[in-house]
Amino acid sequence: MKRDLQRLTIMFFALIFSLSQAFSQAPADYYSSTQDLSGAELKLSLHTIIKGHTTFPYTSSGTDVWDILKLSDRDPANPANVILFYTGWSVNAAQEYANGAGWNREHVWAKSHGPFSEDVKGPGTDCHALRPCDISVNSARNNRHFDYGDFEYLDGGVPTGCMTSSARYVWEPRDGQKGDVARMIFYMATRYEGGDGFPDLEVVDYIPANSAEPKHAFFTTLMEWNKIDTVDTFEMNRNNVVYSYQKNRNPFVDHPEFIDRIWGPPVIVENVLPHIANISYSPSIPTSSDILRFTADASDTDGTVQSVRLYWGLSADNLLNYSEMVLVDNEYTASLSPQTAGSEIFFAIEAFDNDDAKSTSEVQNFSIGSDNTSISTVGNPGFIYPNPASSTIRVEHKSSESVNICTSSGKILMQTRDNTIDIAHLSKGLYLVQIVDEAGRTKKSGKIIKE
Repeated sequence: MKRDLQRLTIMFFALIFSLSQAFSQAPADYYSSTQDLSGAELKLSLHTIIKGHTTFPYTSSGTDVWDILKLSDRDPANPANVILFYTGWSVNAAQEYANGAGWNREHVWAKSHGPFSEDVKGPGTDCHALRPCDISVNSARNNRHFDYGDFEYLDGGVPTGCMTSSARYVWEPRDGQKGDVARMIFYMATRYEGGDGFPDLEVVDYIPANSAEPKHAFFTTLMEWNKIDTVDTFEMNRNNVVYSYQKNRNPFVDHPEFIDRIWGPPVIVENVLPHIANISYSPSIPTSSDILRFTADASDTDGTVQSVRLYWGLSADNLLNYSEMVLVDNEYTASLSPQTAGSEIFFAIEAFDNDDAKSTSEVQNFSIGSDNTSISTVGNPGFIYPNPASSTIRVEHKSSESVNICTSSGKILMQTRDNTIDIAHLSKGLYLVQIVDEAGRTKKSGKIIKE
């Protein structure tokens, strides 16, 4: 009975506190120094106002981040619960992490993009950009940048309303939280300007080549989200709650128009992109025992090439694996371990310059044969004749199989099921011929010379 009375008393005062916070606002003179300012001057003025806030530990026996989030993100319909960011699900607040069965704390500005530790009393524990989150949804978002996705993320088959992508490293929150994300990201970029021993955070319009850079994307999208999802009562209330602890506010919740006054319309700066050429791989007809070697040239006329990457995968829309290419004898090179026989390898090259602009090559692909794949002698493959040839060739294959005519680097130029193939339009040189079965596996490969 006594415990029940204590619980009701705590809930009563918590509710009174929440209601009072919902109707409170910033002190009358809080933003007085920002009058008539814009651009960098306004950003500096806001930074001066909100810097040096009172910090709290991430986890502690005293007041910590857990305690603040239980109030800032309290479920208005159930004061014992918190609303989870991204999904909107309501869960018991007191359980906290609960050995993975509860909820955790999402760094909306991913802490790896800094980087900064969650134990750093500053960007790592700033409750203006920390939200309660479902543990597995938090893991799925990982440190993805914010932009529009391609398909909905299902959490164990359950719809979340969030979108992601297999081709691009991005995360799209639900419509009702897009503006929240934007205002938290711009808050971090204003609060942390390189002082206090913390990184100088910036919002950019590209995915940085190095994920540890103190940058978060995508600027243009976040500017748009600030407009299409306006500040609501829940967001205003949490700004007040965090202010009651940290003694600083998120100015973009109080004044969303400050974002436009600082950053304005996105300025597009003309930049000559890096140039990628002479892409090749070897061996030209790889088997499952071959190490694959990729090479490319990269240059930049208005700066320097900072890095070149090989992206690859098993389908054209899933190039999520990458390797940094190394500059050796004026060309960039990377190697991959032997791949499974019958698999199709898709790859592209990306080059980044010193202005963080990038170029991406076309996606190319080739097949991996087995060690006992029938490959005829170069210049005299028995299933292709005549060889050399100037106008037509005859390729012996089954009616269920198809023929690929490829460049020496593996790019497919022609696909046909015919046995007699017109090659008169091809330039003189060396070409690959592949016989592919219905499952897409390369059964035979050879080379021809076009005269």
